[in-house]
Amino acid sequence: MIDFDELSNRRAISLEGGGSGKDSIQHSNGKMTARERIEYLIDKDSFVELGLLSKGNGGGVLTGYGTINGSLVYIYSQDITVNGGIMNKSNSEKILNIMNLALKMGAPLIHILDSVGGDINEGMSILSSYGAILNLQSKMSGVIPQISLVCGPCTGAAAISACLSDITIMTKVAELYINSSERIEKQSRTYTEGSKYATAEVGARSGSVQLIADNDKDGLDKIKSTLSYIPRNNRQLMSFEASAMDEVIKNDIDTLYCEGKATYKEILTYIADENSVFEIDNCMGTDLYTCFIKLRGLSLGVIATDSSRAQGLNIKDCEKAVKFIKLCNAFNISILSLVDCKGFIGSAEEEAKGLSLYAAKLVYALVEANVPKVALIIGNSLGAGHMAFASKDTAFDLAFALPYATICPADPSEMVRYLHGEEITLSDNPKLKEDELLKKFIAKEASALKAAEDGHIDDVIKPSEARITLLRSFDMLQSKRELRYPRKHGSVLI
Repeated sequence: MIDFDELSNRRAISLEGGGSGKDSIQHSNGKMTARERIEYLIDKDSFVELGLLSKGNGGGVLTGYGTINGSLVYIYSQDITVNGGIMNKSNSEKILNIMNLALKMGAPLIHILDSVGGDINEGMSILSSYGAILNLQSKMSGVIPQISLVCGPCTGAAAISACLSDITIMTKVAELYINSSERIEKQSRTYTEGSKYATAEVGARSGSVQLIADNDKDGLDKIKSTLSYIPRNNRQLMSFEASAMDEVIKNDIDTLYCEGKATYKEILTYIADENSVFEIDNCMGTDLYTCFIKLRGLSLGVIATDSSRAQGLNIKDCEKAVKFIKLCNAFNISILSLVDCKGFIGSAEEEAKGLSLYAAKLVYALVEANVPKVALIIGNSLGAGHMAFASKDTAFDLAFALPYATICPADPSEMVRYLHGEEITLSDNPKLKEDELLKKFIAKEASALKAAEDGHIDDVIKPSEARITLLRSFDMLQSKRELRYPRKHGSVLI
């Protein structure tokens, strides 16, 4: 006879996790339990748990599927209240099962990480367990979206797994590192003050982490927001309301821009659907801003350069842009470049670290991306910065400029001093003469109108026309097709 009571008891024990006492410890530390995180994230009553009754030590992770805003997702959530959420063969098999299902169904995979690490009692088997996860995760990259939320300790191979995701989110109380502070101190003989190198702030500056969350709920909300901009898989195209006939042009931004007060964020807010700007990875680098926006419901990945924020693009800016471009290209998200760029930073230190190589990777990533790409020059577009972020010859399908944009093969001041150095030096007032010549040079040789006349950009538009121009452009480009040379892949490592 089937013992239904035994089945109910087994389920009840599994549902308890580490028990109410350990749940209370989580709550006292301002953290949610593994099950609470899933219940908060997933649509009400939609979660279906798999592996609840798994044999062995599989209780350290919850796995299953459900919906977020009605769309299917797969999820696993490590339970630190059960043996520290330790990774072992049983837990890895549960995780691999849910990963394979996500891949078969073409649905996003969410990793919620909170574990003290691997079970060293399993010897080399624990490395095999981690290795199988990393192998499948790498193969899934660019096929389905992967989002990791680090809510507690995330060490060793688990840290590599977190950073293999498309978006890595980390709470302020979490830790992310490969090597422990003890090992680092032993190797470098440098005091590391605990694990301050493993904080969310440090991870965000390095690029390991794209978003910082105040707490578990904030991190889970950021997962929901991220998924609203990314399709379910690399075969799905984002929806788009093509008609733009009812768009109302607001002229107030034209006055704002003419007075020199409109920043790229203000222009971006005007372009985007209301409350749709979602920042990504903006603790990394100094001169480049990345975000998602909606344009009539169409997701766009935005790269905005800002010449007022720093002296030029550095290596971290290039790394950030490359990762973001690859994410957009993998999931058919069109790219908008808002350009106010004087080029790459003049720094001997950055050059010594390989600035040229990282600039090459950036250009390669943009050229390789075959999604619709439109550039809008809102300020300076100079030299190599123009070539990377605005040039139709390099990477972009269409390029537009606002009326007061400056478009030039080098810094206009440097060009004027080179071309008219003797005339400036011999004048009664060299500074006044240089300013006069610079003004004339920009108007004649470096203006948006000059670039349009020479065919380097497609049109000069007013700020108030930017939204409707972009609507029409991305509408037209949605059927874009590119012929590529047959090859396995390019040889530039990005």
